[in-house]
Amino acid sequence: MTLMCPLTAVAEDVPERSQIADQYKWDLTDMYRNASAWEDDKAKLIALLPSIADYRGRLGNDGSTLLAAIEAIQAVETIVANLYVYAGLKNFEDTRISENGARFSEAQGLYSQFQQALAFFSPELLSIPEDTLAHYVATTPGLSIYE
Repeated sequence: MTLMCPLTAVAEDVPERSQIADQYKWDLTDMYRNASAWEDDKAKLIALLPSIADYRGRLGNDGSTLLAAIEAIQAVETIVANLYVYAGLKNFEDTRISENGARFSEAQGLYSQFQQALAFFSPELLSIPEDTLAHYVATTPGLSIYE
């Protein structure tokens, strides 16, 4: 019980977010102007996730397929990262707001779905012979930046 008293005193000294000057708050509207914009990106992500599977079993076909797979994955990864970071930061603004906690949980689930969709990539990439990859990098414009 003695440990709780100092912790309670500290918690009581923490100002409400509304009491903090705007200059000391992060502005998440640069990421999403509102929850509706976040939902729009979520819908886009859900629509794009299955496209990653289109490359399963094809990474070693040729350099252009490998490049297209990497670019598709990066496009999806950018969206899922934005969704996750925004939801996490929004949640940590005030963890008492249940909608923000629910959105963060949803973002964690979406990230998990992304990881699941991507599970084939590393093993398949590693199965491509090194000399084949070197040939793809040398002959496929745009692929060398991933070397």
